[in-house]
Amino acid sequence: MNPEHLLNCTLEILTPVHVGSGEKWQQHVDFLIMDREVIIIDQEKIYNELLNIPANDGRTALDVYTYLLSKANLFKLEAYLRDLDIEWKDKALAVFHYQREEPAQEIGSLIRTMSQPYIPGSSIKGAIASVIINTVKRKRNLDTGKYRNERSDWKFIDDTVGRFERAISRYLRPSDVEIADTELHNIQLFNLYQNFDWESDYKNPKLLTLETFAVGAKGQFQIAIDVAWLELAEKYKVYAKNEKLVINRKQPIQELFYLINRYTYEHLQKEVAFFQNYNQAEDSESIIATLKDLQAQTIDNEDACILRMAYGSGFHAITGDWMFGSHLTPIDQSHKGKRYKSRKLANYLPMGFVKITLPDGVPRLTPWKILGTPDTAKRPATIPAKLKPDYVNYEYIKKDKPISAEVIKLSKPFSTVKLHIENYPFEDLMVEMSGTKKAKLKEGQIVKVLINSQTADGQIKTVKYLKS
Repeated sequence: MNPEHLLNCTLEILTPVHVGSGEKWQQHVDFLIMDREVIIIDQEKIYNELLNIPANDGRTALDVYTYLLSKANLFKLEAYLRDLDIEWKDKALAVFHYQREEPAQEIGSLIRTMSQPYIPGSSIKGAIASVIINTVKRKRNLDTGKYRNERSDWKFIDDTVGRFERAISRYLRPSDVEIADTELHNIQLFNLYQNFDWESDYKNPKLLTLETFAVGAKGQFQIAIDVAWLELAEKYKVYAKNEKLVINRKQPIQELFYLINRYTYEHLQKEVAFFQNYNQAEDSESIIATLKDLQAQTIDNEDACILRMAYGSGFHAITGDWMFGSHLTPIDQSHKGKRYKSRKLANYLPMGFVKITLPDGVPRLTPWKILGTPDTAKRPATIPAKLKPDYVNYEYIKKDKPISAEVIKLSKPFSTVKLHIENYPFEDLMVEMSGTKKAKLKEGQIVKVLINSQTADGQIKTVKYLKS
């Protein structure tokens, strides 16, 4: 592996992301619902606890638990567990609070290793492979109807990405991303139904609840590209053409970011048109606004790329979105006739969007810019991440440690922020913030800052904006 092509990047969850383990948490057995909270039971801890609680006839609470479980008497089992004097949160693998409706009786859990949720590098790689397929499709300028049957579709994918022994994606190696912060979402199914015309509505034949990575959560990981990948890409001739998939040799990962942003912009353009055309379902306007905000982050962004991946990303994203020039085109499903693919939403948010950010101190490429003046082109080049206030005790404050703050007033050359510090021994938490010359901020936004200057007795006088 050539270390020149290995970067430590940050992945941020923009909309709910679910990478399933295939396992489901079952109510009464794996989780309890108490006071609008879902308590996921740590089975090892609860078994040890039950083993030490006496029951009738010389048995233990674990014996009673095992008996009720064997009889599949789940309601009686939960009632028995509730009556025990146990601090359930102390025996929990996770605790989730819910606002609206209760979760389903089964919850699809995230994939874990040693109880730590993570996004597999293979999932990131698969999403990037779809982008590569789409990129080569653009270069070949094929007629969208040319590859309509399954055999030809697979031939095209093989010609683009290659079999394992000659696959350009073989040399692309994202690592796993550990992210601790997760949440629960009930999934809505956005479907189209045909009366006289096609109209949208929600149809959930069965309530589906999933554990997802929390919006705003971040994790660190590595992306590596083997130099052999670049050599193969330059030599590789696309089927029936002499064109090559050319990747920047000096900054191949940054080049991928460029391609990903262009692809995601075009994918979202089609999705926005779909939801605008079929806007009869509840919350359609909110969904459209979210898609446009995501799309805006792909434009003129040299620091990060927006990638769609994993469960709920949809048929078009999974297949590289090269088959159809528009998502308004129904898909011919042989025995079912022409149908539109459903969209899975989590709390009415489109699923699967993440932001991958380059580390500081590495070269940037000229970012992708859209030509023309569509609505999204008028939006800011990037949308600041929506951070939550993160209060810290004054005694733990250090000059090199970021501090959470709220932007109170924007001005030049200094803006005013309110620091999120507890037990601050001075009266005023308002200070001046520098370093915002090129930052696109708004009043009320939560930001991270570093201490710039302090008085001899420790009062913070100025801070510097820390770019996220």
